[in-house]
Amino acid sequence: MKKTISRNEFIVDMMKCDSSFSWNGAEALYDYLEDLDEDCEVDYIGLRCNFAEYEDIEEFQTYYGEEDYQTIEDIEDVTTVIMGSGKNFIINTEF
Repeated sequence: MKKTISRNEFIVDMMKCDSSFSWNGAEALYDYLEDLDEDCEVDYIGLRCNFAEYEDIEEFQTYYGEEDYQTIEDIEDVTTVIMGSGKNFIINTEF
């Protein structure tokens, strides 16, 4: 049995599962996943383990270093970057 999940339902559930995701970040992740495959199965724990949201590049640099990652393009060279509506972005942490 499959259940179709609306954008708002996904966002609310993602934020419940991982409070580090903002509304805009969860929305950007939903759009990214929907573009990949309309029939994908949602695994919130897996998403939480594989994706992380950062408020801006400075926050990202705190965790991964300023020398190697000075621009969003530098990050895109090593992993998937999903841009949010502001300066926030999401990365696939498997890099």
